[in-house]
Amino acid sequence: MSAQSPQSTQRSSPTPSEHEDESESSPTVVKRRAFLKTSLAAAGTAAMLSTDAGSGIATAESTGAAGAMEACKVGANPNQVPPAVEELRSDDPDEIYNGDIVSPGNFDTPGHPHREAYRSLAETERRFRDGVQQQKAVPSPADFENVVNAVDDLGADPSGETPANSAIESGAEPGTLIILPKGATFLLDGDLNLSPSGAFGMVGKGFENTKKPPGESAPRFVSAPNTQARLILGPVERGLFGGFILDQSANVSGIGLLAETESGFVLVRAVRVIGVQDNTSATGQGNQESTNHSLCTPIARSSEGAIRVQQFIMSDHGIPGDKNSGGVPGFWVGKTNRGLVELVQCASTGGSDNGIYGSRTHGDLHIIDGAYFNNEVSQIRFAGEGSWAVGCTVGLDREKYDGPRPSEFLKEFSSNGVKTEIPDFIDKPGGGRLENCEVVARNVTSSNVGSLIFVRGFSGALTVNNCRVINGVDGMASLSARPPGSGYGTKSKPPYAVNVSDSTFTGIQNSAAAIEIQDRPASTVTNTCIKIEGAGPGDIVGASANKCTYGMECKSAGTTGPVGSAVNFVVGGITSFVSGLFKGAAVIATVPFIILLVAGLLSLLLASSLPAAFGLLAAAIKFFAKD
Repeated sequence: MSAQSPQSTQRSSPTPSEHEDESESSPTVVKRRAFLKTSLAAAGTAAMLSTDAGSGIATAESTGAAGAMEACKVGANPNQVPPAVEELRSDDPDEIYNGDIVSPGNFDTPGHPHREAYRSLAETERRFRDGVQQQKAVPSPADFENVVNAVDDLGADPSGETPANSAIESGAEPGTLIILPKGATFLLDGDLNLSPSGAFGMVGKGFENTKKPPGESAPRFVSAPNTQARLILGPVERGLFGGFILDQSANVSGIGLLAETESGFVLVRAVRVIGVQDNTSATGQGNQESTNHSLCTPIARSSEGAIRVQQFIMSDHGIPGDKNSGGVPGFWVGKTNRGLVELVQCASTGGSDNGIYGSRTHGDLHIIDGAYFNNEVSQIRFAGEGSWAVGCTVGLDREKYDGPRPSEFLKEFSSNGVKTEIPDFIDKPGGGRLENCEVVARNVTSSNVGSLIFVRGFSGALTVNNCRVINGVDGMASLSARPPGSGYGTKSKPPYAVNVSDSTFTGIQNSAAAIEIQDRPASTVTNTCIKIEGAGPGDIVGASANKCTYGMECKSAGTTGPVGSAVNFVVGGITSFVSGLFKGAAVIATVPFIILLVAGLLSLLLASSLPAAFGLLAAAIKFFAKD
């Protein structure tokens, strides 16, 4: 395969600014708005497949054939499927992509963050533990002095017929926990402002007993038609929120959640979003970062504050190609945040802006065990010392996208896997980390994707450790690092080196090098396997290579442990999805592992050959650990 120089393979990578030159009256924007006006009512509900009773978690057995799924109207049961989504589905349940499941994944099984990531969560809790009372840092319903019911005590309408804003706001008192009854629908005709001082919370009934995102019986907040609504939660010193649904399935509506603290600790857990976000017709303007109503905005205003967002799930919540005509990020961690934001077991799929837009913050962003697929611009966007993503699965597969979109929008879809950058107004050195992650691209072209791991010219250093990068796009480097100071941004603070270790880069044969690093001295690639047919040393450009291997055999290099997230949204898990990529080019360890394991167990059971049995078991474990 040919490994071209960085200059010869350099491409214009999709960035937010490249889409911002379209006028509001351009034919493209007019077509987008026409689609929004005519189709959001039919296809705006983020579809869900059948779920286990009470859990909200879909299973392979419960999906059924697409032809058997019922169509739904706006605001109907989230388990139903809109016609525009139904016709895009395969008739084979094993091929149905769960991107449309609002609560994807197996939340009983953790993903693959390392111990350091979990220790960081414990350290956050220790920071906020009351030393005198030994009170737990993570709030629980039992911690609040006053508990009120949103319907029985505050008089909020649970039918969704009349706005509930004022009634619920009347309960926003210090030390109060508002309980939302199961099955209740609360209509919002604007922002819901809940900002008392001290401790405050609002949760769905039974929140303390749930370990998963809410099912269909959970209470929900519904944005009224032609309305942009937000739950503004805080600033509070100690907050607890979750156990409810945010529903933006009404025509030309949007809904989001803003959780804020000054120097305290806030937990947002078990929230899911259904419907498609649009703020074009409702606001009369395109998307503006200064007024960006993302679906989830955590803000810790001082370096002493922290916000943890856990199991916040959004699926097919935007329209690809619609970034500048109403698209918003899934998670927005902006420059008003100066503290710590933790995103744990979260997911964003099918958004019309970044899945996580976290590169504009003065504080730190920790992304742990999440799934981010088919979002426009980037799946994860972060940078800087103190920020990292661990145990995540990210990527792009246009054929597996199930969300609402007309076919002409597909050609405008532009994205990256992971993007790092540090704007000039962020005063922090480079040093972001990507660890134990799986990054995938399939059924997209180099005109759609900048890179699976894209280090921009105004980004500092990046460390990539124990990651598997699977590239099905010819002409695109799996990892591309631009020269410091290049592009439209300002050169960030040093260091600038990109260091890759214990990782596997695999996929199709490619006309571009696997790793292209430009003008970043001290960059290294260590103990890494370029597991691509015909690969060689020319697949690592701009970095010194040490103990690296090339080709389909990774005997002494590559990933050293499991990668990816438990927050899967592919039937059978992400492994079954990846194993079908590239027609055998991406060799996944799971199948041979299972074969060897079963053979060993059978031998052990029959007791015909104990040495052979233990030998097969050892081979299975060794093979699995290697890949």
